[in-house]
Amino acid sequence: MIMKTPTAILTLLFYLQLVQCSYDEAVEFKDTNVNILALYRCEDESISNFHDIELKNDGENKWAYFTIKLDEDFDETFMVRMTADQWDNGAWQENVYSTEGSFCNMIEQYGHDFYKNFREHMNPPLPEVCKYEKGDYTLNDFTCTPKDFDIPSMLMGTFKVNLEIINPAEEKIACVVCELEISAG
Repeated sequence: MIMKTPTAILTLLFYLQLVQCSYDEAVEFKDTNVNILALYRCEDESISNFHDIELKNDGENKWAYFTIKLDEDFDETFMVRMTADQWDNGAWQENVYSTEGSFCNMIEQYGHDFYKNFREHMNPPLPEVCKYEKGDYTLNDFTCTPKDFDIPSMLMGTFKVNLEIINPAEEKIACVVCELEISAG
């Protein structure tokens, strides 16, 4: 493609600058430090499937505890919607990142090692396949590291991540928020 106008050339230069800026702050996720600042239910009171959410801290390590109630059987038809806000200049910049897709596919693609560890800390233990019977599940003393994820790159900063689980009828059945700080390792 040949650019014949100054506007087209300026547009291309602006685009290249945006691409460069987008990658300057990103590093490979496995090379980061992640400090979880808070873990809590979403503000939407109509979604109350998470109970007793607690982030425990012994001064050196942090681990999560919660109970989730599944009111229906869960399978590969369930979706996850994740949005991230970033703290910048004293305020949350909303929706700096968002993604949506099959819960099971995302776990397999980005968090296979995370999920293996996660399901072993659940009571009752979760099966290896993505099919769970309705009931109460409790996560006990769960920790993970960036090495547990297959995420190619990550921005640095403080984020508020909203994670919603959506059933096949497109109803939110669970929602949790995690505030975290990501820095270069």
